[in-house]
Amino acid sequence: MRHRRAVLGVLASVGSHHREGERRPERHDHRQDVQDEPELEPVHFAILLSSRPECVAPYGRGQTARVRIRERSVFDAPPERVWSVLADWEQQASWMPDVAWMKLDGIERELGARLRVRTKVFGISATTDVVRVTVWEPPVRLAIDHLGFVRGRGEWRLVAATGGRTAFEWEEELTMPPGWLGELAIRAYGPVQRAMLRRSIRNLSRLVGPAR
Repeated sequence: MRHRRAVLGVLASVGSHHREGERRPERHDHRQDVQDEPELEPVHFAILLSSRPECVAPYGRGQTARVRIRERSVFDAPPERVWSVLADWEQQASWMPDVAWMKLDGIERELGARLRVRTKVFGISATTDVVRVTVWEPPVRLAIDHLGFVRGRGEWRLVAATGGRTAFEWEEELTMPPGWLGELAIRAYGPVQRAMLRRSIRNLSRLVGPAR
């Protein structure tokens, strides 16, 4: 309602400007904008770097919609501890809200491993996707490729920090099928995926525990 009144006020001001001639523009108080913006809940110094959907090319036939999301956090645990939780595939459903279960498709658990992932939408088990481990560098870097309806790449990076802590970075770059369906899906999926990453980081920070 407040935004609607603001828009009406701007329209009225523009109309008055054309009727009365040129006038000095009013000074805008940016401090009020800052006060009105909702505060983000801090998550171990988590910083949202990019969350808006971006396109490889304009939407249309034969073109692909893409979203890139990246977040950083600091955990009160050493990299080895954080890595052990990240690489425990069967337990990822315990801290990823959008995962119902994850199972290895074979005996390989490290580089080259393939996994089936049952995802949830609004808490309801929905689809089964396939991911493949493409980077395995313990305890500093782990990456997977998404091979289902949603395709792309996810990567975790860990750096030892002072006090036995870990600087953690999570990046996802995801693409959808071309055309209007992909455009619609990416616009809906981007904000949802951002929220899932932030919830997962909160859960992960509790799971890894304090530095030893």
